[in-house]
Amino acid sequence: MPKHTVILTKDELKEFNSYSVETRNRNLYITPSNWNRTTVHPMNKDFIVQSKSRKIILHTYSMKIWSKYFKNEYSVFDIENAINTLTILYQDITNENIVKILQKENLQIREE
Repeated sequence: MPKHTVILTKDELKEFNSYSVETRNRNLYITPSNWNRTTVHPMNKDFIVQSKSRKIILHTYSMKIWSKYFKNEYSVFDIENAINTLTILYQDITNENIVKILQKENLQIREE
């Protein structure tokens, strides 16, 4: 498991989901909701997106799954968070498991 695997809280995920994300020419264009600045990232490389409270790494694998299967239903941040959850729980990363994680509204992570 990579060191930088994190599961976002509901508030953190809500903040990332307020960002505008679109794909063009194999690039991901991300515009934070509180800035008038768009950043362009190639979808074939991992990169970090930072909010006020947290950083998240968007992995190429997550972006491919999102753009191929879930683009019209969920954000890329939802998919990354679901994959991170599956990774931490040592579960197989399949579309079915991703959907199960996304459909659980009250997934509680025990904080110590």
